[in-house]
Amino acid sequence: MKSERALLAHAETRATLADEAYHALYGGGDDEKGALDLLNQARQAVRGMEKYDPEIKSVLDQAESAGALLDDLARTLRGYRDSIEFNPKRLEQIEERLDLIFRLKRKYGDTVAQVLEFGKTARQELDAVTNVEERINELREQETKLVHAAGALAEKLSQARHAAAETLARGIENELQDLGMANAKFGVALHRVEEANGLVVGAKRYAFETNGIDKVEFMVSPNPGEPLKPLAKIASGGETSRLMLALKAVLGAADRTPTLIFD
Repeated sequence: MKSERALLAHAETRATLADEAYHALYGGGDDEKGALDLLNQARQAVRGMEKYDPEIKSVLDQAESAGALLDDLARTLRGYRDSIEFNPKRLEQIEERLDLIFRLKRKYGDTVAQVLEFGKTARQELDAVTNVEERINELREQETKLVHAAGALAEKLSQARHAAAETLARGIENELQDLGMANAKFGVALHRVEEANGLVVGAKRYAFETNGIDKVEFMVSPNPGEPLKPLAKIASGGETSRLMLALKAVLGAADRTPTLIFD
C-alpha cells in the first residue's frame, strides 16, 4: 500500500521525467535533436567513411546496434509514460487507510500483526456477548429436556417402589407373626412434594434428590384398631427392634449383613 501511494503521489513527476528521457532520445520538437538523431548523423558519417575504408564496417555495425538499442529504450519509456496512473481519488483512499493503520498501531500494537490479533480477540469477545442470549436459550432448552427425561425415570422408579412397598409390607407382617406382634400392621407411605424447579412428571413438578422424587416413610400399627402411624413416632424400643429384625429378614436377599445384635 505504501508503494502504491508513492507511485500515485509522484505520478506527475514520473510522467515529466519519462517525457524528458523520451525527448532526450527522440528530440523535443522545434528542430531540437535527440540522441537518436545525433546517432543517425554519426551512422551516415561512418557509412561515408566505409566507401574509403572497408574495415570501418565494424564501427558501423556498432552504430547500428546502438541505434536499435536506443530505439527499444525509447519505446519502453513511451510505454512507461502511457501506463502512469493519475488517480487522486485512489490516492486519497490510500492516505486515509494508512492514517487509520497508523492510529490503530498507536493504540493497539506496534505492528499490523499485533493490531489484527487484538481485533480478532475483540471480535471473539463481542461475539460471546452478542450470542449470550442465544446461549442462555439453548441451555434452557437443554434444561427442559433434562427435567422431562429425569422426571420420566423418576416416575418409573416411583411406580416400582409402589409395587415393592405392598410386597414389603406383607412380608414384614408375616415375619412379625413369629416375633410376638401378630396383630401389628405395617405399611410404606410414599409421597411427593411439589416444587417449581423440580422434575416434570405429567403436569406437575416435584422436588427430587439423588434417589428420586419419593419421600418414603415406614408406617406401623402395633395394636388392633389403631391407624397406621410413622414408625419413628410410636414404636417402643422393643417393637422397633422386632420391626428391624423383620425388615432385615425380608430384605435379607439384598442386605449382606450376616449378624444383627439388638440390645
